[in-house]
Amino acid sequence: MRTDAMLIVDIAGSPYHRGRAHGEALRPQIAEMVGRWSRRVEQRTGVGVGTFLDRFPADTDFRPAIARWTPELEAEIRGIAEGAGQPEQIIGDVTILHYTGGAPSAADWATLRVA
Repeated sequence: MRTDAMLIVDIAGSPYHRGRAHGEALRPQIAEMVGRWSRRVEQRTGVGVGTFLDRFPADTDFRPAIARWTPELEAEIRGIAEGAGQPEQIIGDVTILHYTGGAPSAADWATLRVA
């Protein structure tokens, strides 16, 4: 994998603060990724992203499981969303789908080096 074209963000602190720094540093890239993701959701599901976002949490138990088993991830998602100025639900759903193999590709994400 070529890494010279990847954005590297050095972050430190609590999961929330790492997420917030990530979101602030990559705000334009995250907004672009959310736009691409939203269009793909609509193309692949045939429903608007708003409908998808209403159904996804109701159809899965991912968010309660994250809160229970990986609260650090939940805090980091909240921080990314706040730092990027994006809805937490979208950042959370994209993250869940990423970790479960459902979206976006690695090219959609920056590489993070945690200090």
